[in-house]
Amino acid sequence: MQPRLPVAASPKGTNVNYVTEAGIQVFYERLLATLEAAGVPVVILGGQAMLRHRLAETTKDADLFVRADHFAPFLQVLAESRYLGVAPVYRTVVSAPLARPWANGGWGAHFEYPVERGPRPRLDILARPPRIDPEELPRHGVAPLFLLAETKKTRRETKDWGQVATLGHLLLDAGDSRGLLLIQNGEELIERLRELPPDEQLIERRPNLRLAWQVSDRLGAALETEQRFWRHFDAVRWSVFTQASRDYALAVRRQEQDRPSDLFGQHEWLVRIAADRLPGDPLGEHGIDALFDEASRRALLGYPLEFVEFLPPRSVVLQPWKINPKPPEPAA
Repeated sequence: MQPRLPVAASPKGTNVNYVTEAGIQVFYERLLATLEAAGVPVVILGGQAMLRHRLAETTKDADLFVRADHFAPFLQVLAESRYLGVAPVYRTVVSAPLARPWANGGWGAHFEYPVERGPRPRLDILARPPRIDPEELPRHGVAPLFLLAETKKTRRETKDWGQVATLGHLLLDAGDSRGLLLIQNGEELIERLRELPPDEQLIERRPNLRLAWQVSDRLGAALETEQRFWRHFDAVRWSVFTQASRDYALAVRRQEQDRPSDLFGQHEWLVRIAADRLPGDPLGEHGIDALFDEASRRALLGYPLEFVEFLPPRSVVLQPWKINPKPPEPAA
């Protein structure tokens, strides 16, 4: 028996007003249930994951992790779904096709249901989420707290970094000491580890923890430098993708009149355009080491040189890409 596809009916005759953000959330729930019934495993990320961890009340978009082996059935379920009678489409200029090698190289595929009124459901699909190793994610379900926090280390200072700290406290409340790797406020950090002995494994991953255990007056500057690095690291990563997508985005705009109306037609159309114009692995071509170096340079610009010791270890930053840090240059 085929799974029942999610169809958001007209608000008339139903208890759900699909034109509201709450109605969109009901639609997401039905879509996720349909994917599960069809045997398509997905991992929920972003705001939807925060919602399921009871850390948010509503969110407009749905960020999902889908492994490459499941792209075809995922697209099949998506193509047959409807929201207020409207089929999904690719958000073309900002979206790579949901296909290898682009998805495995970190590109996102972005879809929406282009209804004429009210908010539009939007899906952001990743096979290579930033700053985490995809192999650490579960086969399906909701992203665990710690990995979710790592994805929140973005250039957006106010929103995402507040959530990083919140997730750190939740982990500690649950007895998971990795929460100490996430707390951003010096006083909160000192209070949290007041009765804990120094943990060298955690200090190796976040050297600034040693300053917290020492109740050092340098802790505030250290934590600010650390966060500043991660914000620049994400900004540089973003700029690499933006630069790499320019020829592709221009070609999509120029060929807009040839864009098919159905999702599979759009998919094949984008694949053809991307084949010649969208690099499969822009971060690999740029070099993750180079990304680290540029973020470090920006984070230290205008600050004393000794602040370099406050930066995250290169090995920790490169770990999700399974890259060993480059050896130090030989002494002259």
